[in-house]
Amino acid sequence: MHSLLFTCALALAEDPAPPPVDLSEALLLEPVNAADLRFFAPRRWRLPANARAQTDFTAYTLEFGEVRLGLAGISAGVLPRTQVGTVPVLDALGVFNVQLKVTPLRVGPLDVAGSAKVYRYAGDTMGAAYVSLGGTASLMVLPAWSVHGGAEWSSFAAKGTPDLDPLLPVLGRFTAFTPSEEMVDQAEEALFFEATGRAVTVRAATDVRFNRRDSVILQGQAMVWGQADLPVEVPAAVTGGAPLQEGEGAVPVTDAYSASIAYQLALKHLELRVGVGTSSVPGAWLLQSTELAWRFGGPTRSEERRMVRGWRQNKRALRQEAQASAEGVAEG
Repeated sequence: MHSLLFTCALALAEDPAPPPVDLSEALLLEPVNAADLRFFAPRRWRLPANARAQTDFTAYTLEFGEVRLGLAGISAGVLPRTQVGTVPVLDALGVFNVQLKVTPLRVGPLDVAGSAKVYRYAGDTMGAAYVSLGGTASLMVLPAWSVHGGAEWSSFAAKGTPDLDPLLPVLGRFTAFTPSEEMVDQAEEALFFEATGRAVTVRAATDVRFNRRDSVILQGQAMVWGQADLPVEVPAAVTGGAPLQEGEGAVPVTDAYSASIAYQLALKHLELRVGVGTSSVPGAWLLQSTELAWRFGGPTRSEERRMVRGWRQNKRALRQEAQASAEGVAEG
């Protein structure tokens, strides 16, 4: 043991000291001024893009604690990679609705998500239900470019008779005819209907992100298979393709499609999407190319707030230092 300690001490004693550092050629850093501080301001168009910010056409979800209030409804990140949502307008009209999206798989740049939607209306004389199940995959090809694809199966069923009672006061106001209760009952029985339908829709999208504020989004979708059993024939002007009453099979892409290109502006909380497009049903492309939403909460925005807070503290300290220097010069 003594010999080991002696050997270590001898080695340390023989280890030469590091050479002195020559600071004669060193340059002093210029003090940070107001212009430099403005240059380093954490503006969103200067920050790197958040690749997983978009949640409607991708496999990504809202962050845990993040809330999104949009034209299409309200959604919130209730757990990591898990979000739920609803459409308050439909809730007010008596249509129960809920959407769930979960991203259980994330391997490097690849994310895979599953989603479900349920809409249900139960009236006194009729009821309707809509259910859909889907999956989406998102691949981050480059830090500023991602591609997305997925499919959705949906089912619709409705049964009952429309309630004509709310229409009777309107009818009596504009005409002298007042139908009897028996006539109303007969009319409602004649209007009894039962309809079912199923469909498979495929989607593809890509987004190019210039920074955290600006991006361009291309989207396309089409119904590729359908099955319907309807009480009356739906005209071609509504379906966007051939008239539909009943049948099952593949649907040509040109009969039920929509495609669009849009610009996305993401400010601190406000999100705005505007674009142009085309679709088999006139105006249907607006649903994917138009959005206005307010987002708040989540770890990313907390990090942004800390950056802004630190920048403001540095700005305040620089202002105080400049003021103290000016006062010192004046006193001298």
